[in-house]
Amino acid sequence: MPAAEMGRLAPPDAGKRTITHGGDGGGSGLLMGPTKPVDFPKDIPLYPGSTVALGGRSTGTGKPSWSLTVTTADSKDQAIARYRELLSGFEKVTDLNMGDAMLSIWRSAAYDMTLMIGTAADGKTTVTLNVASK
Repeated sequence: MPAAEMGRLAPPDAGKRTITHGGDGGGSGLLMGPTKPVDFPKDIPLYPGSTVALGGRSTGTGKPSWSLTVTTADSKDQAIARYRELLSGFEKVTDLNMGDAMLSIWRSAAYDMTLMIGTAADGKTTVTLNVASK
């Protein structure tokens, strides 16, 4: 990272364990931590009973985007089936089954979303939502 950028990367907040990069005065920025971003879109469904592992928000493209990873004890196949129900108001663009993981792309009038569901080394299922404003 160039020296000019180093001053813009804040160390993790000891209480919240978040990392902030940029975002000074309306420019692009990135915020990541072990919680759901406060402004995560309410019309993007979260997996019921899941636990947040990592959340992030970015304004690098000039429009907000979010990333959220949650874990669940449900199987990968249960999570895939449940998300197909939860996203009934979205248009599914494609699915790619990769064995241990499934990647799908969805859209709505307001958002483009990539959904990744897979099995972690600890046996839990991870669900990652990458959401971009249109």
